[in-house]
Amino acid sequence: MGAQGLNTGVQDGYNLGWKLAQVLAGADPRLLDSYEAERRPVAAAVLGLSTEKYNDLSKLDTSSIRRGKDEQQLALSYHGGPLAPVGGDRTKTLRAGDRAPDAILHDAGGEQTRLFASYRGPHFTAIAYGPHAAQALDRLDWPPAGAQLKRLAIDAAATRAYQALTDTDGTFRQIYGLTGDTLLLIRPDGYISHIATRDIPAATQVAVQALTPQRSPAMPVRST
Repeated sequence: MGAQGLNTGVQDGYNLGWKLAQVLAGADPRLLDSYEAERRPVAAAVLGLSTEKYNDLSKLDTSSIRRGKDEQQLALSYHGGPLAPVGGDRTKTLRAGDRAPDAILHDAGGEQTRLFASYRGPHFTAIAYGPHAAQALDRLDWPPAGAQLKRLAIDAAATRAYQALTDTDGTFRQIYGLTGDTLLLIRPDGYISHIATRDIPAATQVAVQALTPQRSPAMPVRST
């Protein structure tokens, strides 16, 4: 009902895909355990919702054809899961495990750009907001194996930033609920992996270690 199977399947594939790639590149194999922990509850909820809507449709209840945030699956969160434990830093609007929202920013030439454009692809994205977070972004150690890291600096200068952006009208600060220097790490599937507002360099480096290769990549398996 409502293409829920397609929506769920695409997100299942992306969730598992980047984790498989990281483990094959040398990340801790326990990273794969987070796939079922994150996605099984979503699948169960989708099946329950689809069954409910199908039953309502069989009774000619027209409300069953309405679509909202549950069907769109844009408000899902993995907060409290193995990759977003309770108790970490958060902003006024976001926690680790939430889907990273879009925002309109301006590049060095004054042109508008969207955060979703920066997130698109199989890489991680680190966003530094403020000068102290930008310094932490410069010092952040990212391994050469596995998914690459795109570094964005907003309202601050970072020498290693892929792109320096300006929150001209404050929409990024508002949407992301920021009250000071913050470093966010966005997963390849568009969900927030880590938020650091205190002890930014050390806290972020610990988060990186759980997601990236820490040893030499395994030899590729050759087909025969």
